[in-house]
Amino acid sequence: MTMMQNARRVADPMRGPSGHGPSAHVLGSKSGLMTGVGDMYSDPFSERWPGFDPAHVGYVFRFTVKPGETGALVTFVVKGLSEMYDARVQVAVRIRDGIVPEPPPRSAPKIPAAGSEIARVTEIARRLVAAPDLRGLTARQRSQIANWSLPPAAPSPPFGCFEKTVEQIQDAMSRGLTTSETWFAST
Repeated sequence: MTMMQNARRVADPMRGPSGHGPSAHVLGSKSGLMTGVGDMYSDPFSERWPGFDPAHVGYVFRFTVKPGETGALVTFVVKGLSEMYDARVQVAVRIRDGIVPEPPPRSAPKIPAAGSEIARVTEIARRLVAAPDLRGLTARQRSQIANWSLPPAAPSPPFGCFEKTVEQIQDAMSRGLTTSETWFAST
């Protein structure tokens, strides 16, 4: 789902420009778990999302976790740049009595073409739906994810921390082959 705060009176919202930058929300691949979209600044369980500000959206999921088990939700938000101003060098809104950082010296605004950021975040979201980025999660953590239909993870060979460099241990942890819990328990 791609959302944006557009400039007023835009003929086709997907062609932009996106005023404060689009955001694409990727909520999972299993159907039936998300039961509503509420207003997170109110009570998302009873107050509907007002529909005008992506910052207010609160997704409501329903699933069962048995005693002693762990369940997890994995969602992604892809944020794009404004297609109307460059936040690095231009102020989008006037800030009264606020501290606004000075723009970098001799910087000209770089504003993406209308619709380009909308297309970019939408494409990234589509790729995440097809193949969610779960790097760094262990097989156990992946098995606890409730809102994605994932293939079973292949069992990893045991990873021993003896005679390994810090870089090798960090690499194994980032690829989900081991956790700090696992190798501290083995020492």
